Amino acid sequence: MTEQKKTTTYILLGQGFNQAYTNVAFGGTLTLFLLKLGVREFLLGILAILGPIIGVFSIFFIFFIQKNFGKYLYASVVAMTILGFLLLPIFPMADKFSYASIVVYFFAFAVFYLIANQIFALTFLPMVTNFIPEHERGFFFGQLRFFIMALSLFLLYYISKILGKNPLYGQFFSVFSLLAIIQALSIIFFSKIPLPSESSDVRKHELLDGIKVIFNQKGIRKFFYFLFINTFLAGLGGPFLIPFFRLSLHLSSSFCVSLMFISILGYAISVYAWGKINDKLGSKFVLFSSFLYSPVFWFTLANLKSFNAQYLHLILNILYFCSGISNAGFQMAATTRRMILAPHTNRFSFYSHLMIYGEQLPVIIASPLAGFILEKNKNFVLGSYTIYPLLFIFIVIINIYLLFYIINMESLEEKPLKKIFTEVLSYNLLKFRNILSSPP
Repeated sequence: MTEQKKTTTYILLGQGFNQAYTNVAFGGTLTLFLLKLGVREFLLGILAILGPIIGVFSIFFIFFIQKNFGKYLYASVVAMTILGFLLLPIFPMADKFSYASIVVYFFAFAVFYLIANQIFALTFLPMVTNFIPEHERGFFFGQLRFFIMALSLFLLYYISKILGKNPLYGQFFSVFSLLAIIQALSIIFFSKIPLPSESSDVRKHELLDGIKVIFNQKGIRKFFYFLFINTFLAGLGGPFLIPFFRLSLHLSSSFCVSLMFISILGYAISVYAWGKINDKLGSKFVLFSSFLYSPVFWFTLANLKSFNAQYLHLILNILYFCSGISNAGFQMAATTRRMILAPHTNRFSFYSHLMIYGEQLPVIIASPLAGFILEKNKNFVLGSYTIYPLLFIFIVIINIYLLFYIINMESLEEKPLKKIFTEVLSYNLLKFRNILSSPP
């Protein structure tokens, strides 16, 4: 095996183990622990915005990180691993110390972990660019995504078995001990990667150019507005789905974890097909097609209590499986679209600003607002709807508006959406006619 192949393998395994911890811990498992602790919607909303707040403030130190990204990447991995082990004492302490002290300890962990994670996010792509040739990066990211999904699926399945219906703090300790060990494996592989030399081609004024590009070009500006509104809606509803399941529907912790498993499964099995469709029909078609499911998802959640209780688990499993499929297409199209829109110069600045202002800033606004509204109006009823379903209905209405917004987006050297749907329909009708007219 050549040195370049070894380095590629070390990066893949290091990032795989690192990302699996973040996916599983911050994907809902920590929320279940906080709910058991007694944390409610407003504090959960504050927790949801910690990462985006750190992301927004990271704009001030991007320049310094980029100059020596290899050193900062390795330091961030070490920091996240140490913090993973420092979290463990919180579980045996949870029923021995005051509620306030445990919450403060947890939030301190979350702040420092998310700072390290943001630094890692800013330095990982430059690391890939430095060591992996351009013609091999697509295959590398395909392998990486598959490895992360497979490992996350295994961990979520195993953790759902450990937690059971109403887990004790000792069971959370077992879960996060396992995750801390998984996280520690990333250090082993990243330590084998030679540190790149300090970069001197990053200019400070480029950091401001990203903002100018976003608002000065119509196509980018329209995509930014879409990204901002969609992320705002995700910040309104996303952090409060598990509280809704646990507090309103009284579903078990193990089932909530299994929903994450189901969603990732749907994502994993469909991402390749979405890629093929995206290559053939364009990002606008995939963005619209995948987003069609979003209002269906939220409308069904808003009306869950109207279904027979014995079908509740089945309905949620189907919803989350389809949500994973939809999310795979959406992320594929959104990523492709921003790559097409990116200017030829100052790409790093453009990507950074689009992520910070389009995908992190909206959450800072939305999640505390939703948490405050949900907690202060927990007994509010309008007809047959309580406060959670009313929030979901609001998201449905804005999602429908966003579907029309996508239709009016530029096609970016792709066929117009109406023409694509006409061609697809005509092709399938012709194929159906041939089947009918063909002899058996």
